[in-house]
Amino acid sequence: PINFNPKAITALKNSNFSDKFNELEIENYKTQNDLKHELSNGNDLEKRPEVNNLLSIFSSLSGSKLIDVLNDYSGKQFSQFKKDLSDLLIANIEPIREELTRLDNDQVFLKEILEKGTNEAMKRSNINMKKIKDIVGLG
Repeated sequence: PINFNPKAITALKNSNFSDKFNELEIENYKTQNDLKHELSNGNDLEKRPEVNNLLSIFSSLSGSKLIDVLNDYSGKQFSQFKKDLSDLLIANIEPIREELTRLDNDQVFLKEILEKGTNEAMKRSNINMKKIKDIVGLG
């Protein structure tokens, strides 16, 4: 079993896990490029929500405080930050993608899960049907 980073899942819930990682990198680079080509100290992030969003994702996935990420990248090229963010996204998604692929290819496991779910659903529905029959007077 694999330990999933819940922050990675939350931050990337709109991503398609079957995407190839080079496509993910391209999508990251396509995000609206900041008019200022370097990151500032954070004083103007309210006016730059797209940058603030990317910084927040980086902060969450790396486990760093937002101010620390800002300090690390302050004065550096935005393109470098976005490359590092892509690398971080890939590092967080790769184990999840691998596990999903493994589970998707494990037909025996999938059948076992479906059978367990079916059995549990039948058990619960039988209990409910008995209660309903008792209430209606057919029990």
